[in-house]
Amino acid sequence: MMALQLQDELRGEILLGEPLSRHTSWRVGGPARRFYRPADSDDLLVFLRELSPDEPLLWLGLGSNLLVRDGGFDGTVIATRGRLEGLELTGDHLLRAEAGVACAKVARMAARQGLVGSEFLAGIPGTLGGALAMNAGAWWWRDLEPGPTGGDRGPTRQAARPLAGGLRDRLQACAGATGRVVYRRNPGTP
Repeated sequence: MMALQLQDELRGEILLGEPLSRHTSWRVGGPARRFYRPADSDDLLVFLRELSPDEPLLWLGLGSNLLVRDGGFDGTVIATRGRLEGLELTGDHLLRAEAGVACAKVARMAARQGLVGSEFLAGIPGTLGGALAMNAGAWWWRDLEPGPTGGDRGPTRQAARPLAGGLRDRLQACAGATGRVVYRRNPGTP
């Protein structure tokens, strides 16, 4: 269990016993033992470094179509809605997005920039982090590349390179503990 003194180091918000019904589209769900809203990805890294590896963890984006039992969740919920919403286009057609960005927002940005391959995201009623976790679209993850990572000394940058391995390996390498994803899109007519 996380030491209580860590709360002084965090800039995000920690709530105990937060009803998850307040955070789902169906308005159902009992309380989370601990509910955390990170201030940003650096704050998230501090939080995750101190969290026990055995702690049950639930990432929560928009709460679209999420059902939570009345008994709640006996673990930690990390809420990205309204947080972790960074989205930028960098050189060489790379989109960098944090886990809390709505999928439709990613699709709109890609279309405005004349990039193809993200159109399907417009129909996903959730965040990019949720789309990754739920394998929405099933094929688009092949273009994921490693982004910023966090180690013992805090966030660092990895060189972008194609990933080997299966879906779960890619997701872990890409989103990992940072809540960030980088993926390549090609120019064209969306």
